[in-house]
Amino acid sequence: MPNDPCAAIAGKKWVLPREARACMSATPVDSNIKANIIQVVNKTLAFHTSVNYQIQAPPPYDRDVHEDLKADLAEISHKNSDGTQSVYIAPEAYAVASAEFGEDIQFWDDALPKHLAGKLYSLSGAKVLLINGNDPFVAVNVNALATGGYQSFATRQNSFFASYHRGPNGWEYTMGNFAQQVHPLVDSVSLTIQRINSSTVDHVVLPYRSRFGSASKVFTNLSSYLENNCRPTKNTNGHDLYGADITALEEADSILYFQQQAPVNPQEARRHAINVILDGMPMSDIKLPEELQPPMLSLNESYSVAQFYLLEDHVTGVLALGSFSAENFTTFGQSLLDGLQELKARGATHLIVDVVCYSFASYYSSQLMHCAEDEQRRGLHLYSALAAQDCPKYTTEPQAGLDTTIRAGPLAQLITKKIFKGGDPDDLLYYNPIQWRNASHLPFSKPTEWFTPTVKIINGHKDAFSPSVERPVY
Repeated sequence: MPNDPCAAIAGKKWVLPREARACMSATPVDSNIKANIIQVVNKTLAFHTSVNYQIQAPPPYDRDVHEDLKADLAEISHKNSDGTQSVYIAPEAYAVASAEFGEDIQFWDDALPKHLAGKLYSLSGAKVLLINGNDPFVAVNVNALATGGYQSFATRQNSFFASYHRGPNGWEYTMGNFAQQVHPLVDSVSLTIQRINSSTVDHVVLPYRSRFGSASKVFTNLSSYLENNCRPTKNTNGHDLYGADITALEEADSILYFQQQAPVNPQEARRHAINVILDGMPMSDIKLPEELQPPMLSLNESYSVAQFYLLEDHVTGVLALGSFSAENFTTFGQSLLDGLQELKARGATHLIVDVVCYSFASYYSSQLMHCAEDEQRRGLHLYSALAAQDCPKYTTEPQAGLDTTIRAGPLAQLITKKIFKGGDPDDLLYYNPIQWRNASHLPFSKPTEWFTPTVKIINGHKDAFSPSVERPVY
């Protein structure tokens, strides 16, 4: 095709946002594909607990979360496709950008006004007075309207800023939604700043640049861009755990892009399947600058995303918990208990759980964390969001305190009937009664028709749930 905008940027590492937009919007939306995507998404919503609840979240989150996902999907399907707080540029911004972008950082140095030419480093730590002519928190709150997944307003505000978390192989840096945007919708940003040790105010316009992510496939023109990057693949759809294509789980690299979590051993993933609603932002692999990492060594009981430390006062332990997902669930769960026991053995009486930028990924491992905390609660005072729940007892028997119910939509009911007739011989499925205990803390007899649903009205919508159950720790 003449003037193919995708051919114009093919093979380039960096392009202008408007050039990326031109390629991505070069072909009109196919109404059939659009309708199919929305239909498929709607069919999966019956498996997500929060859909109807988050239309109007109950207290204490009633002022935070308001998202009617079904209504938004309906609106999309009918659309034509045409404070008082101060904000600063992160002190480590230039160091992180230099390491991440290498010689390409010259592009931003060249974009500065003449009196700041070659002094991009001097913007690190500067106080931000205005963003695009408005108070910085106007931009923060606009971002909060579109980011996150059923998170509180404050959490979605925080996603605007740079932060850090513990990854499976080390400490990782998160640039935040301001610096790292999902789509090439913005070409530049105007900043009014006051640099460190400066009495003057500077006005700078910094351009954005776009690059296709590591999970993107090479293309040479619009046709190959669509074919290689915009079509369903075996890694974008579900898997039949008893089908021949289950070997696709072994090829998990591209799946990580969509799951946004630490790598999980394929055999573990088969037995402990994870269902996620995705944020648009891919996982970050930027290393946290060494000078910002904890100076002390972690305890030997640490594992992957869970690192234990004992502070110099010898009474305060720290658990840096980057995620509830790790490559090996069994090792991960054991390390949580071993780490807490070792802290206690060394004399720790207080525990800080650092969950900055952590991701909930597995009910199984979060339950193990609850059990580990419960086991140690008499000897450690916990300071974390994880410890805020009421835990009056000091034993995990007969269970850890995690009573729950399961969404019981039409498809879920069909699956349980299939299991009752022998459809899950290896006991792999989430809806198999062997995965659960009843409200009396007893295993379900097998086989059993255990999934008799109860219909409730949630924010004006009918929703079906299983009887009360509990998930045992294996």
